[in-house]
Amino acid sequence: MTRTWIFCCLFLLPSLLHAHEGLRFRFLDLPASLRDVSITHVAEDRKGIIWFTTSSGLHRYDGNRLLTFDLFSKPAIISNAINCLLADGRDRIWAGSPNGLTMIDLHTWKAVSWQFHPGSKESLYVRIICEGKDGSIYVISNNGVLYRVSNGKLVTVADFRKLIPGPDVQLGAVFEPVDGELWALVNGRFAVLRGQKIVRFFPSADLKDAITDRVLFHKSGKVIFNVSNDGVYTGDIKTGKVSRWKHPLNDSLATQRKVSFFNLQNDNVGVYINKYGFIALDPETGQSMETEPEVLQHFTNAGMLMFPGRAEKTYFSFNKGIAVLEPVSTPFHNYLGTASSETVPYSVRCIYRRADSSWIIGNYRDGLTLLDEKTGRITPIAQRFIYTLLPWGKDSLLAGTEGDGLMWLDPSSLAFSPLRKDPAGGLTSQTRYVVSLYRENDSLAWVGTYSGLYLLNARKGRIVPVPGLYANKRIMTAKVFQVLAKGSLKYIATGAGLFIFDARSGKITRVPEGQPETGVYCLREVNDHIWAGTNGRGILVTDMQGKLTATIGTGNGLAGNAVYSVLLAGPYAVAGTDHGLSLVHTVTYAARNFSRLNKLPSNEFNHSAALQDGDKMYFGTINGFTAFDPNQLLAADTAQSFPLLYFTSFTTSSHRGQVQDYTLPYRTVKALRVPPRTEYFSLRFGGPDQEMRQLQYFYRLKDEDWKELGRQPEISFAGLDPGEYLVQLAARSSPGNATQTLLTMPLTVLPAWYQTWWFRTLALLFAVCAIWLVYRYRLRQLLREQQLRTKIAGDLHDEVGSSLTRIYFQADLLRMKEENAPALQKIADTSRDALTTMSDMVWSIDARFDTAADLVSRMRDYIVKLQQELELGCSFQVTGGYEDKPLSQIIRQNFFLIFKEAVNNAARYASEGAVNIHLHFGKRLELTVQNPCEEPPRSMGAYQGGQGLQHMKLRAGRMKGELETCAGKGAFKVRLSVPW
Repeated sequence: MTRTWIFCCLFLLPSLLHAHEGLRFRFLDLPASLRDVSITHVAEDRKGIIWFTTSSGLHRYDGNRLLTFDLFSKPAIISNAINCLLADGRDRIWAGSPNGLTMIDLHTWKAVSWQFHPGSKESLYVRIICEGKDGSIYVISNNGVLYRVSNGKLVTVADFRKLIPGPDVQLGAVFEPVDGELWALVNGRFAVLRGQKIVRFFPSADLKDAITDRVLFHKSGKVIFNVSNDGVYTGDIKTGKVSRWKHPLNDSLATQRKVSFFNLQNDNVGVYINKYGFIALDPETGQSMETEPEVLQHFTNAGMLMFPGRAEKTYFSFNKGIAVLEPVSTPFHNYLGTASSETVPYSVRCIYRRADSSWIIGNYRDGLTLLDEKTGRITPIAQRFIYTLLPWGKDSLLAGTEGDGLMWLDPSSLAFSPLRKDPAGGLTSQTRYVVSLYRENDSLAWVGTYSGLYLLNARKGRIVPVPGLYANKRIMTAKVFQVLAKGSLKYIATGAGLFIFDARSGKITRVPEGQPETGVYCLREVNDHIWAGTNGRGILVTDMQGKLTATIGTGNGLAGNAVYSVLLAGPYAVAGTDHGLSLVHTVTYAARNFSRLNKLPSNEFNHSAALQDGDKMYFGTINGFTAFDPNQLLAADTAQSFPLLYFTSFTTSSHRGQVQDYTLPYRTVKALRVPPRTEYFSLRFGGPDQEMRQLQYFYRLKDEDWKELGRQPEISFAGLDPGEYLVQLAARSSPGNATQTLLTMPLTVLPAWYQTWWFRTLALLFAVCAIWLVYRYRLRQLLREQQLRTKIAGDLHDEVGSSLTRIYFQADLLRMKEENAPALQKIADTSRDALTTMSDMVWSIDARFDTAADLVSRMRDYIVKLQQELELGCSFQVTGGYEDKPLSQIIRQNFFLIFKEAVNNAARYASEGAVNIHLHFGKRLELTVQNPCEEPPRSMGAYQGGQGLQHMKLRAGRMKGELETCAGKGAFKVRLSVPW
């Protein structure tokens, strides 16, 4: 009888799993490698990151990355066999083992270990670690001594072997419920210490058995504890008065039933009985509140270990991993949702509410089931996949199945009965897979199937002929999701689009005209318009004739573009999409979106699973169904619905290897510093709530455009220039929502030594010095060259010139004798020519004449001399600015020699008239020599210049210039163009 009562009190409870004032039970989605591993201890640090222990050591899980600490990790722990685990309020993790105590400082990522008892070489066996009100850490060893960690040392607080006489002292746990008082559980009773003395025992009276180490000190001044073989007690800390919990379940607790306590909402306490579940207790009044039946089902199937978390969260470890029980605040009441991703969810296809407030639910997990809202009990009805239910009368529902056709269902007795079938009606083959039902009148119903739409006479069980409809291949080969009738017009939503069927004329039109073919899931009449929920284009709004007037999609703020169901609530439409629930104003089309972040059971809704009952709406999802009041959705605050996130690790990679920093959640940094010559670095982010995986992430540097990360929890950078940056992380819950900035991190990329300002300054100074030195060297070389040229010119003029002059005059004197006249004349002419050539050579290499003005003067002298000797008419024209402009020796020498050759050739071959010479100083130095010639001209090779032209071209090449000759129209022209 007692056992029966226990199961009744645990299961016959209200049915809301995630009520707005209730609790949520969910499994942490751990890596697959840990799902079959025994987890012995769980702790939550101040940032909500989970730490837990297994036989392989200590682990940290930040929502996306698992870190393991063992004997060889950095930092390392002293032993993999961990007896107890604590995450304190100063961001430190404490792990006690049979070999000692290890503390990991999360700010520095360094570990400190204590291996022996103070002052001895005896191994420190740590049984319990706890934290005092002032942050002091207390350690209980197996030898009955209580230590405190002070200034990096273990300090003895109390040696209970000396304080309590007896052969065997068992120290169980220690607490600090009151400032300055330590309550130590010694031999099954509380010994209250002040300083190093026991001032009293609690309770003062003897109990039937020992108090277990699972104790909860409540902020009301009460202490709740369990006594082995006697049940749960409540005591007053001040008065010492204790009373036994007045609950029938308390009488049945045995030693093997472990009992633990944890804080709940509204200052209540959860009494957890291993393998039975938990019951809420008000420690002030002693009243019990048995709630949350859907939560309880997870507590009755296996033995679980309980560990207190933060913010009223409680963690449980058992054979499925780790689960958390936490309070929630949400406008949604969810039913049937599964708490683990490993279990098969209740994908709800149809909902019907009976008169007794229980639910008939068609789902893909258990077929057709009955959910009692008052008791939370789920009863299987039939292993049939019911896609839709159509109320037909008080005692009958027309059920459309997938594979079994149409059937009658009595909602009271939950009994199925076959539909009457006319043998000639073709009912069995044509309506075997039913998707939608719409009642036309008392006897007729439209039946949408996997392949077409049929009009059924439900009373006679036969298909009614519909002229024009059954001949339409587009409709009769498509999946028909819904029919909406408006007089003679039938609006048909199919996988091939939206069609309007006029029953009077038999005409069928696909609408909207001119639009791409899009599958349509649902239809709703809104403000004399048809709202069609589509597969990929959001909601198409058409007038009653099918003309498109508006499109509501993610661009307008809709949660998703696949819309499965639409219900109306006053001026709002509620749409279930593939990315959440949207509340859309029917005039302005403004949307507010809700998702799993708002504690929906799933972001994806199902077609045909929508029901409105009074002020409440019910929508089926792929993980149970949800109930809500649309007015509460309007009042709900969705701005703070994003889960808590942190930058959890910083990884840099360079030629020196990879360095990882996991301290980011625990320390305040002005800016992350990327070391010089880093080839690649990344920032990972995560958080304690696995709903973070439902978000779409974006990032940017400074004021750049947002770059999409998808659901990848890592931002990577490569080749980033040195400088100051600001990394921003943003997210959105669905494509129709705006992005919201969640995290920012200043970032400084440090330059390598060759990228620093001082190195660049030194490099610039070095380059300037090098250029100056080269310039000075080149200047000295030019001065030496000029001096050498001037000396050579002087020597030639003085030595060779004087010798040739003497030869000339001596030959001229000897010429006066008649017999020597011809030979001496040749010697004199040759000497004179040699003098002239030497004079030109001396002039060309003399550095004192390296100007354009000297060149012009020399050319004029030569022309005057040539005119006097040959009595030739010459015109010499100089244009352009050239005064005081320098001219290199190579150009001056070769240019003048070409000039001489060209003028000599012109003088020699000129038929009559004058020789015209034009010298122009512009961007290039240009010379033109033109003389009259005979007509018709001979070939260039034999006409004028001959071999001299080849030498002139060679000299032009030395100056990187161009030499051109042309003959025609009674003139021969030589043109020289040289850069200068």
